Amino acid sequence: METVLFVDDAPGCQLAISAALRMGGFEVTSIRDGMAALEYLEDRRPDLILLDLGMPEASGIEVLGRVRGEPRWATIPVIVFTASTDAALRARAEELGVQGFFIKSRVSIRELLAVVRKYATGTTSVTLEESGPRIKRFACATDDGLATA
Repeated sequence: METVLFVDDAPGCQLAISAALRMGGFEVTSIRDGMAALEYLEDRRPDLILLDLGMPEASGIEVLGRVRGEPRWATIPVIVFTASTDAALRARAEELGVQGFFIKSRVSIRELLAVVRKYATGTTSVTLEESGPRIKRFACATDDGLATA
């Protein structure tokens, strides 16, 4: 089973997205801040990191920079999943080599799971219907309000 490290400080998002990922067949570890994520990586190597950008302790950009700068972690696929629509943050994340960038309020769970599956497993041949129950919408509370998709 592929492992996903989900780093997001919004408890509602953690619950909703972690549940969706588990239903999609992934083992999920949820962490609420960037420093704790880096500590987690010291001893473990997930198949993929799903990363929020706006977090306490260390921002998602800081975490991404450290991940890309550390040879042990540099090849772990990273997908940004954030409430931020800041174009400069997106550009910086893309410069650091993310595999995907999703704004929480603008992505369906189907799209998110497809991209997670693609980079965590290296395949796009498994559909959501084949891997678990169908999830049509999700909602998570963010600092900017409620994001639904």
